[in-house]
Amino acid sequence: MKKLSLSLFLVLCSLFSYAQDIAVEPIRSYLRADSIHAKFGEVFTENDPFGRKAFVQWIVKDAELIHIALDKPVLFVARFTVDYKGRNKNVKVLKKGNSTAARLLATAIEEAPRWTPYMRDGIAVPTDETIAFVLLPAKTPGGELRGGTSIAPLYPEDGIMGFLSWVELRSKDADWRYNYANLLKQKHKLQVRFTIEVTGDLTCDVEGESNDKLNVAVKKLFAKGERWQPGIYITRLCPFSFVLPIEIDAWNERQEGERISRQSQPKRTQLQLELEQRYRDRQQQR
Repeated sequence: MKKLSLSLFLVLCSLFSYAQDIAVEPIRSYLRADSIHAKFGEVFTENDPFGRKAFVQWIVKDAELIHIALDKPVLFVARFTVDYKGRNKNVKVLKKGNSTAARLLATAIEEAPRWTPYMRDGIAVPTDETIAFVLLPAKTPGGELRGGTSIAPLYPEDGIMGFLSWVELRSKDADWRYNYANLLKQKHKLQVRFTIEVTGDLTCDVEGESNDKLNVAVKKLFAKGERWQPGIYITRLCPFSFVLPIEIDAWNERQEGERISRQSQPKRTQLQLELEQRYRDRQQQR
């Protein structure tokens, strides 16, 4: 299985100290868990072992989406049953992306040529199939929309560079650093593996770090992020992961502690200020 890769020059020098390739890879164990499917078409290759890419190409063309204009990629996910005769039944759209396109694509799935049903002990049996792909904008004005069947996850705010900016901001979060100051007695250079689940949720693990408390703290640091558009591998929603080098500076009590202390001071009301001034005046009159 070939890995999907995304090559970037990391300009966030305060966070990443060198340029590197970010290898965004589908998690193979997840794919193995549901590797048995009915087949579509008659030609099967290593890159399309069940004809699922060919099926997406067929329905995108048959749906005649020529009057739909997209300014960005949209996710389409549908579930349906391939019955024992290879017919598509009970089509249910799970992710529309574009409502008009989704309606036309659902109709195309119902009208598609028959699949070769899955055989169990020589008997054809119905199978539930889920097809996922990203509907891509036309390359030229008035051109045809395309279906992307193997797509890396997409961060909603300015793509991968938006995610890197978010990581940098989180690594400098004052409240988090204050709460975990006892773990930041020295500078940490971490290898953090981020995983985008099929739901679009982000999880992370610190690789090669023996400090369990620091691992837990880092997971909490990156726990609240934007939901991604999940990744797809050969028409199947699939978790993807990648590793980032992240540097977290040592806690500086004098600089950071004093600043946080000042910021945490409760604001006093005008009445409180007047009372304090009266108290000082009385003290001076004595």
